[in-house]
Amino acid sequence: MLLSNVSLKNRTTVMMMVLLIVVAGTFSYLSLPRESAPEVKAPYIMVTTSYPGVSPEDIESQITNEIENELVGLKGVKEITSSSAEGQSSIMIEFYPNIEIDEALQLVKDKVDIADADLPVDQQRGKPTVGEINIAEFPIMMIDISGKVSPVVLKAIADELKDQIKSVPGVLDVDVIGALEREIRIEMDPDRTAAYGVNIPEILSLIPSENITVSAGGLETQGTKFNVRVQGSRKNRHPAD
Repeated sequence: MLLSNVSLKNRTTVMMMVLLIVVAGTFSYLSLPRESAPEVKAPYIMVTTSYPGVSPEDIESQITNEIENELVGLKGVKEITSSSAEGQSSIMIEFYPNIEIDEALQLVKDKVDIADADLPVDQQRGKPTVGEINIAEFPIMMIDISGKVSPVVLKAIADELKDQIKSVPGVLDVDVIGALEREIRIEMDPDRTAAYGVNIPEILSLIPSENITVSAGGLETQGTKFNVRVQGSRKNRHPAD
C-alpha cells in the first residue's frame, strides 16, 4: 500500500518515468543490429577419412577405432558418434556449448595427427580431414529428380539444372549428389601387351599423359606472334583403336 500511495501522490513523476521507458525501449528496438540469417557456431567437429576399396569392417577396425581411441578423454567432449562405410570413415565430435570451437578444433587436429601415425600406410588412404560444421553452409533447398529414364539422362538433367541454379544471384554453390559418375574401364589383352613388349604399369603411367592439349610455346614473326598448341584431345573413338 505504501508504494501505491507514493505513486498516487506523484502521478506526474510516474507518468514521465513510464514515458521515458517507452521512448528508450522503442529507440533500443529500432537501433538494435539484426541479421536475417545470423551465423551460429555449432559445437560439432567432423573427422573424415577416405580409404577407397576397403570394406566397412576394415574401415571400422583400422581407421575409425584408432582415431576414436585417441579422441577419448578430450576436454569438453559431450558425445562421439561414428559411422564406417565402404571406403569412408566419419566421426562426429559434439562439445559442450561453453567450449570455444576454435580451441576445440585445434585440439582435435592435434589428436588426429597423433592417430594418423597408427593408421595403415597406403597411398590409396587419404589423410584424415578435420573441420567444424558451419550452419551457414548447410543447404537450404534440396531438389529430387526422378523418372522412368536411364541414370545417364537423369545426370544430364541434374547437371543442366545445376548450371541454371548457380546463375541465380545469391546462390553460393550447387552440388549434385547421388548421380552416377562416368567411368572408363580399360581391359588389357595379355597377348598384345606381350607382343608390343609393354607391361601393365607402363600402360597405366602413359594414360594420364594422353588425351590432353599442351602448349608448345610461341612463334614470333615480324609484327606477329602465334601461340602453338599440340592438339591431343580425342572427340571420337574408332572401333579399331
